[in-house]
Amino acid sequence: RELIRNRGLKIFNMRNSIEHVVLLKIRDDALRTQIEEMMIAVKSLTKISGVLQVSTGGGLSSGDNESCTFLDSSSCHGFNHVLCVHLESKEALRVYQDHEYHIKIRDDFIKPLLSGPPIAVDWVSSSQIGTRDSNAVQHLTLVKRGNNFEGIDGGDAIFVEEWMSDRTRGYKSARRIKFDSIEALGRWYKSMEQARDSDDTSGGDSMFQIAWCEY
Repeated sequence: RELIRNRGLKIFNMRNSIEHVVLLKIRDDALRTQIEEMMIAVKSLTKISGVLQVSTGGGLSSGDNESCTFLDSSSCHGFNHVLCVHLESKEALRVYQDHEYHIKIRDDFIKPLLSGPPIAVDWVSSSQIGTRDSNAVQHLTLVKRGNNFEGIDGGDAIFVEEWMSDRTRGYKSARRIKFDSIEALGRWYKSMEQARDSDDTSGGDSMFQIAWCEY
């Protein structure tokens, strides 16, 4: 594994593993205790064979604190929570999807809190995020234009296997990046402004972006 550091980014190269990311719309009336119980429960999914790492967190917005004013809440289209599962292989993903423990966590802790159907995307990863950092912020970008991330630091093609239900909502490419801090994320956003402003296809839901702190 090769550790890359660049402008506050921390990326571990781990080729051919799988990123499984689920975007959730948690109900506005969900209690904080219910959300905390859900996050603790999903972290326990690492007991399933083939699951390398699980991270989860609530989406950040411009109103969270003065350091987040650069975030555009409209770009996450109402989704406010992220679940990331890193798996050894596509075979491990299939085992995970059908595993009775995964189904129990989904049905008992996740589904009761949802206000709408989730987005789920999977891709063969060229990077693996390292150990949890209490100051770290993660950022996910999805696009519908294929593997095309002009100015957005590369991307991986989303796949849908025959045995999978398609919950991608038409997104074709994904990129997940871990930053050392909200300030590092802000600097990256600023450096990407010109690329986003010059892209006349970024309106509507053709691009999805969300940032969150790890739990």
